[in-house]
Order: sequence, then C-alpha cells, then structure tokens
Amino acid sequence: MREQAFDVVLLDIAMPDKNGIDTLRVIKQVRPEQGVLILSG
Repeated sequence: MREQAFDVVLLDIAMPDKNGIDTLRVIKQVRPEQGVLILSG
C-alpha cells in the first residue's frame, strides 16, 4: 500500500490483458475521491 496519496491516475482504456473501464471501477471503489484521466488511442 502506498504511504503517500497522489493527485491523478493516468489510465489507458485499452490495456493488454485488462479492461480500463473495469480497472476504473476498482479504483473508484477503493478511492472514490481519486481523480482519473483516461486515454484512448
């Protein structure tokens, strides 16, 4: 677990072996206040 918070998560929507939308759901469950910037190619 990280000891220090971070301001923004930079998330690729098309990751190999993972779905960016599912990853976003997990992030928001763990840290609902977390800012997320999603990229798409």
